[in-house]
Amino acid sequence: MATQLYMNDNSGVLFSTTGSWMSQLYSVNAATPKYLSAWKVFLSPFDPVANPAVPNRTASTNNAKSAVSYGINATSGVVGISADKISKPTVFIVFAPVQDSTSTAVRFQGVGDTTSDTNLAASSNVKVVGTRVHPVERPQAVHTTAAQKSTRSLQTGMLRPCLGAERVQHLLIPQTQEATRTHSIAGLLSVLDLYRAGNSSWRA
Repeated sequence: MATQLYMNDNSGVLFSTTGSWMSQLYSVNAATPKYLSAWKVFLSPFDPVANPAVPNRTASTNNAKSAVSYGINATSGVVGISADKISKPTVFIVFAPVQDSTSTAVRFQGVGDTTSDTNLAASSNVKVVGTRVHPVERPQAVHTTAAQKSTRSLQTGMLRPCLGAERVQHLLIPQTQEATRTHSIAGLLSVLDLYRAGNSSWRA
């Protein structure tokens, strides 16, 4: 909802390229509120907050490592794109959980510096990247191996999140990927849902 309101106020643009996307939705200074009144909106109920890989990560604000559970699509050009430039909005991924892919437990790794609005704006964007593999024939077997299960997860579009990634291979870019199976990904928001709700005259 906050992202939808931001886009409505900014001609359908998905965030500015200046400053982190978190700082464009939330203000540390209560006297100058933005689109979110509480930092906890960035936190998933499944996020245990503590993560040995990110020491001092906390659910509190006014901290250099305030937890963020969600990341924006890290595909180049997503931040700053106008909604009317998205060729396949129904499969366009905006946000996804920024889980720690190196951990066997459920852990998240996103953080933002909420000690001041300036520091939050200067924080690295919390991002997620996705990888896909080409379909392969599964051998006829009674049992499915762990490796085959992993391959099937990738084939169905599961995201492998990481923080601040710059180099991405086979991103889930709607303009170049077929719109297959991505509708079934749970917990992801499409820009169409966000933008249509606030602007009923917009057409995909």
